[in-house]
Amino acid sequence: MTNGVSDIDRLLLLYEPCASKEVLKAHIKAFLKIDMPDTAVDEDSTSNPMELIWSIYHTMHTGEGPQRIVVASSRNSMKTLSAAIIRFYSMIHFRRSGTHLAATMDQSQSLLMY
Repeated sequence: MTNGVSDIDRLLLLYEPCASKEVLKAHIKAFLKIDMPDTAVDEDSTSNPMELIWSIYHTMHTGEGPQRIVVASSRNSMKTLSAAIIRFYSMIHFRRSGTHLAATMDQSQSLLMY
């Protein structure tokens, strides 16, 4: 038992889809131990990692929203980490498989390390 929550309850919470961006952010923090920023991470960019994750997650969950998304942001703005998080949730909440393509082998290996 952790913090008054049984291991079975914790496991059930892990697989329960999230209904809002705030719940998903808390889920990521609780289970992945990552506090994703919900603001622009670069002053010259509008890149918001949590907004990107939520946009894709919400579309997978509801079927509503854009069917294609292009992400363009500065280096070190959490694109690869965001992709790893999206891939994780697509598997455990929506039973989807997928492929991640990267420009270099280093980028591909970074995703696998996350």
